[in-house]
Amino acid sequence: MTTIIVENLTNVNEKNDLKSFENITSENYKINSDFKINKLNILSDLKNNNILIEILLNPDVQKIIEESISSIENDDKLNKNFDRQKYFEELIEANYPNLPKTLVPLTTGITLPGDCGRNADDIPDWLDHDKFLKGQRFAMDNLFGISFAEMLSLFVLYSFEEGLKPIIMTQNSSKPYEAFKRFLSTGNRVRNWYTSDIWKKGTPGYNDIEIVRKMHGNVRNRLEKLTKNEIDNAAKIIPALSKKTNITIDDFRDCCEAPKIGQCPFTSDAYRLNKIKGLNQTEMSITHWAFIGFTISYPEYFGIHDAKDEDLDAFCHMWRGIGYRLGIDDKYNFCQGSLTEIRDRSNDLLEFWAKPLFRNVTPEWEHMMRCLIEGIGYYTPGLDYDTSLFYLCNILNCKMPRFQSSMSLLSYAKYRLTKTLFLYLFRIPGIRNYMNEKVIRNVDAANNYDENKHAELQKKSTKSMNT
Repeated sequence: MTTIIVENLTNVNEKNDLKSFENITSENYKINSDFKINKLNILSDLKNNNILIEILLNPDVQKIIEESISSIENDDKLNKNFDRQKYFEELIEANYPNLPKTLVPLTTGITLPGDCGRNADDIPDWLDHDKFLKGQRFAMDNLFGISFAEMLSLFVLYSFEEGLKPIIMTQNSSKPYEAFKRFLSTGNRVRNWYTSDIWKKGTPGYNDIEIVRKMHGNVRNRLEKLTKNEIDNAAKIIPALSKKTNITIDDFRDCCEAPKIGQCPFTSDAYRLNKIKGLNQTEMSITHWAFIGFTISYPEYFGIHDAKDEDLDAFCHMWRGIGYRLGIDDKYNFCQGSLTEIRDRSNDLLEFWAKPLFRNVTPEWEHMMRCLIEGIGYYTPGLDYDTSLFYLCNILNCKMPRFQSSMSLLSYAKYRLTKTLFLYLFRIPGIRNYMNEKVIRNVDAANNYDENKHAELQKKSTKSMNT
């Protein structure tokens, strides 16, 4: 175990007072040549974990910590014993006793920008091209189910309120027609990642990753120019399509346990007030989860009944490569490690982070999901907000009596049909292939909608917004 010795700051630990940090300078940090453990007297022994997050996200404190760590890394005598990642993991683990060990490494990325700055042409040493290709084949062989899993994962992703704000601010999906265009484009890009060589310059997959990475950078630059209040105000949707938010929250609070102290950093005011603008590495990792999580944790609920572990492992390896190319640091790549490790990480994210966050979903959460599902429904008929959310809750074993009683007979019938389709009909030879081909045909048709069709969809979207 490694750490930095902090001197003359014990009074801060006793007061639990962030203001005591205001006059801290790098001179306060003394590196003990014996390299013994003192757990950063202040940071590791704070009794209030919200204060820890606030300190870690404070730019001045970050600078001091970086200076101290750099002095170790530049010292040949000390450097060989020092592990930066391990140091921060110990810091988080000491202050968040109820945070699962699987999620500790991800949490350390909250202070880092979402793009690590990696060169576009870098290829990782761990890449196995044959395994990557196998992952692509698995994705295309199960395209319908995986696409539905990715859509449901956005209920989880959007529950991270700070991560949802930039999505609302881009104004690319806060109306059904906008969501239609955005997610049709996303679907096309993801299919290119599944069917072309993302490592070869000039291919559709390579080019689309560069476009997405540039888009993330543009959003980050835009956010940097705004204050926290400006971001919060721009992320409000008034009026919102949120007629069921209250009963949804009531049900979630009955079936999802409140987070224990130190379990979910995202529920703290300190995180909301002090996080870096734009997505950080932790949030990028959670976004990364959205493309693989439900598929590997609950494959049968998406019609994947015959997959071997090696198939799912190859699928994760493929997404590990995509995440690498998108600028996710290897330390925060959700798909690193064995399939068992990734699945455990996925299950814990749902249990220890997503479910507690569901207890406080916002009107914007419901609004954005309604727009998304209606928008995708413009080229995938039959989708329904109530059906989708209820199916998700069934997967997560969340009892939703109030929400169920509010569902129409048609929505509940669609839910039963969806469950029958994935759990039973997909076992019949030919059904899965038919549905895969159907989703490809639907996307290709939407890519060729004419002006009249777009005008029709815009009118439909406007009507939904005014309902």
